[in-house]
Amino acid sequence: MVLHVVLHVVVEQKWVMVAMDENVSRGTESANRKESWVAVPVFDSSKIDELRSFQPPHLPSLIPQIIQRFVSELEVRSEAIAAAVRGRDVVTLQGHAHTLKSSSAMLGAMRVSAICERIEQLGSAGAAEQALALSARLLTELRAAVESLRAASV
Repeated sequence: MVLHVVLHVVVEQKWVMVAMDENVSRGTESANRKESWVAVPVFDSSKIDELRSFQPPHLPSLIPQIIQRFVSELEVRSEAIAAAVRGRDVVTLQGHAHTLKSSSAMLGAMRVSAICERIEQLGSAGAAEQALALSARLLTELRAAVESLRAASV
């Protein structure tokens, strides 16, 4: 199946049409197309800076607590993802990926977010084996995100 996506945007008060073709066959991609998450940075510190901008200057920073809570959740979720993979439970894997997608993006763990989005897409397309295989990379990227977040919390 070939998916055609057309996006209309306004650029300087003129309509511009951007078109993209993506070969998709039950979640598989053409051999010459790389996974889009590879190009996504591991961490975007501007997301933490954005959160800091909401913090009233006269109060202690809540960023370290927010990051610690997120890191604690990642540790629990990592174990649940690994268990879902061992049990070949794609539905549970998709659920964890969905939850992590937004929260990781909010804190700047951009590659984790992108991989989670891809796992959701693969699961929805019926490409269970690919979704399960990508979860190993997700677990690796979760560890990298934790290191980046802990460094940013200071």
